[in-house]
Amino acid sequence: MDEDSKSSSDGLIAGLIAGLIFMFLILIGIAILILYLWYRRRKSRTFLDTPIEMENKSNSLMLQENLVIGDKIGSGNFGDVFKGTLGPLVVAVRIKENFF
Repeated sequence: MDEDSKSSSDGLIAGLIAGLIFMFLILIGIAILILYLWYRRRKSRTFLDTPIEMENKSNSLMLQENLVIGDKIGSGNFGDVFKGTLGPLVVAVRIKENFF
């Protein structure tokens, strides 16, 4: 083999290896970013800490946290829906219409 063609093929192989390593590092970085965003999203979910108890055979809830009902955001076949807050949570509150 000629010296020029050998150095050219060596440069090509080195370039391919460097490119593969770079692509591998990019993929690892993307995977770490996805895992971080998934973890942060999962951790930021707020769950209701206050106890909610069902009364005996009734449809009402005993809430130990203040429920504040705000503006109406919609309505449907079973009643109106309002935006509200339950402690630190933003909730949707459905006010049932009488359907009997």
